[in-house]
Amino acid sequence: MDTPRITINDKTFEPSPPTMQVWRRTVDFVNADKTQWTVDELGQRYLSYIVHAFNRPEVTAEGVEKALLACDLIPTGAALANWVYLQIIPRLDKLPNGETPPGD
Repeated sequence: MDTPRITINDKTFEPSPPTMQVWRRTVDFVNADKTQWTVDELGQRYLSYIVHAFNRPEVTAEGVEKALLACDLIPTGAALANWVYLQIIPRLDKLPNGETPPGD
């Protein structure tokens, strides 16, 4: 998967490598019951997630609002969530998974 990008004021940004904070927020965002959100809330939460997932000081809510077409809000948020998962999940398979030692 290509790294998501956003262009704000003629400058293109890629997200920073995901921190634990970004990972937790992504899991919470993906698992949220979005059917209960109003249209305005949906837009605000996707906007907030996009800013958080990029994790760059140059990518602000105001900048994203000005740069991103409304029809690209949800696809951009979904692409970022997928990208974050793809940065983390494949690496988890490489962790040692020894047997649990017996209890005392």
